[in-house]
Amino acid sequence: MALLKKKIIKFKVNAWSLFWLALGLRLLFYILFHHLQEIAYNSRWFAAEMSAIATSLTKGTGYASAIAENYPTAHIEPLYPLIMALIFKIFGICTNLSGIIMTLINIFISAATVSLLYIFSRKLFSEKVAQYTGLILCFWPNSLWRNFNLWSEVLAAFLFLLSLYLILLWQEKPTLKNSISLGILLALCVLTTATLVPLLGLFMLAVLFFKNKYFKYWLVTIFIALIIFTPWPIRNYFVFHKFIPLRSTSAIELYSGNVRTLDGTTRNSSGHPFNFLAENKQYQQYGEIKYNSLKSREFITWLKINPQKFIKLTLWRIYWFWFGDPLKDYGLLKKLLHILPT
Repeated sequence: MALLKKKIIKFKVNAWSLFWLALGLRLLFYILFHHLQEIAYNSRWFAAEMSAIATSLTKGTGYASAIAENYPTAHIEPLYPLIMALIFKIFGICTNLSGIIMTLINIFISAATVSLLYIFSRKLFSEKVAQYTGLILCFWPNSLWRNFNLWSEVLAAFLFLLSLYLILLWQEKPTLKNSISLGILLALCVLTTATLVPLLGLFMLAVLFFKNKYFKYWLVTIFIALIIFTPWPIRNYFVFHKFIPLRSTSAIELYSGNVRTLDGTTRNSSGHPFNFLAENKQYQQYGEIKYNSLKSREFITWLKINPQKFIKLTLWRIYWFWFGDPLKDYGLLKKLLHILPT
């Protein structure tokens, strides 16, 4: 016992120790609680729209809609569905094994994010701050549970943090190598989720402002990012005959997550065409682009009448983003307490 205490006291918090600790915790959490997942890997709801697009890619029918079969779509940015399609190709479409592999990939990326946060914080602040931030994320409940959700958030968080780290490196050494590396990372971030675009754009403008004498290297970064990213909007233009830089369903999410929702999310919404037949029929009648335009007008009309409700729902979503869904997490907590030994 004394030897064990001595080893615990001597535990050194660094990038590698945090990675292995985070990986072990997440694997243990998965082994103990994987059966509490609300959605079976082999059901229609396996990653919802994400897996439907990945299934279409695996079958060779292209980047097709999750809402209306064989309809082309720009519903979701392409990187994560492409990764999922590769897993489906090797381990089967929406099989239990595919689900396990995707979850294990999420777990590995999540552990790497903990390690990367330590490295980033040490460079930006101090060793002590890095140790505390790394340990907090290592044990953060949402960081453990989120790996069960087969969506792009875990990958996006890692790529975003890695991009910020490369921005710091670029500021110190604005070399051609760092410029190319940063350009690749920026493109991968944008192709993972549109949510990161405003923040990344702001950081890149700040870099240009403070390091304007290295403008040519900044241009190299932007040029590399555009080369990798541009095929996606070009594809969208040829398919939909309209400029769609990232995704075509932003208005659908705004409509279903505000106008027809119980809690400010699309999960309990009666307005999302993936979940409800009436909206699905309307989607198929108009097509993705016209349907999105229709929902955009309906959302704006609703917003003019209900600005206070929109603010309230937005504040709720901010809380939900950082701390999780209290109603869902309370139900999960009850399940955990029920199976834990007393």
